[in-house]
Amino acid sequence: MMELIVKDLSVTIAGHTILDHLSIAFPHGKRTAIIGPNGAGKSTLLRAIAGLSRDYEGEVTLGGKDIRHIGRSDLAKRLAILPQGAETPPDTTVARLVDYGRFPYRAWFRASNPKEDREAVEWAMRVTHVEAFRDREVRTLSGGERQRAFLAMALAQKPEILLLDEPTTYLDIAHQLEVMQIVTDINQTYGMTVIMVLHDINHALQYADEIAVLKDHAIYRQGAPQSVLSVDLLADVFGVRADIFTNRNGKTVLSPVALVQ
Repeated sequence: MMELIVKDLSVTIAGHTILDHLSIAFPHGKRTAIIGPNGAGKSTLLRAIAGLSRDYEGEVTLGGKDIRHIGRSDLAKRLAILPQGAETPPDTTVARLVDYGRFPYRAWFRASNPKEDREAVEWAMRVTHVEAFRDREVRTLSGGERQRAFLAMALAQKPEILLLDEPTTYLDIAHQLEVMQIVTDINQTYGMTVIMVLHDINHALQYADEIAVLKDHAIYRQGAPQSVLSVDLLADVFGVRADIFTNRNGKTVLSPVALVQ
């Protein structure tokens, strides 16, 4: 079990504190949603966890080892990230894009195990439902199709931990639910740990096993969604008043209605 733990993480950029002695342990095999107001440090935290930024004080450990002492290729075999606004070279097909996810397993861009690579790419396209347009160029896809293609690329790495930075941004409601359901199926079927930055509070309530709330550059509260998220928390953290009710699935739903005066 590769436990991911963040301890006393601090990030300062141009004299501004982004994260301040933040500590959190992510439950293995669970879906953790990171939420908080703009500027709370959510994406910065995700980038540090992914090893994309190592300019911080404190420690991020994976399986008890500081990730700064793990080679980038080895780390990419354990962690995969789908960042915001991912781009691809012109004329790239879906199949080629997904194949990029196998780069950590290659030496000098040559596959060390071509059969394993093909199987990983086919699996990733299958579970994200992009097989039907494998030969289409990514630029011709709709927003939802494109996001699923990039998700397939991340999954082709066959990671133990999947990191998602606002995976439903710019998608319509149907495609938002589609992406979130795919992530849920991957977690439940394959036991993959999922850590996702979300803006939609109700997505966090419905699709997370654990919620971590950031405020003032640190963890404000963490726990099961139904016990953490409340009208009081929305007022305190986001400065909004909300109504609360239960949907047909028995899940709590929060509906913001006004700013706190």
